Amino acid sequence: ICIPVIEKITVPDLFTPDNNSRNDLFRPVLSFTPVEYSLVITDMKRKTVFETNDYTMEWDGKSGGVPLGQGLYLWFLKVSSPSGRNFSQSGTVTIVFNQ
Repeated sequence: ICIPVIEKITVPDLFTPDNNSRNDLFRPVLSFTPVEYSLVITDMKRKTVFETNDYTMEWDGKSGGVPLGQGLYLWFLKVSSPSGRNFSQSGTVTIVFNQ
């Protein structure tokens, strides 16, 4: 029996990079291993703060090793799946620091 893989992408909209080992890192969650992958995160002025072509790489809320402030950031994702489908999505993620 062959069960087809449902190609699904889920992207969190908030994370807390406060080094408490809970919800410290951000990355899209894929139900498949991509053939091609590109994730770019920018601040609201469109300055790139994180960029990767490695789907296993997670963003720690820093840019150039410097922690970024609490707030809203933009993400842009391009993915090619093994079945040949191309996904292009964008959205926002919020950095929140727990008190």
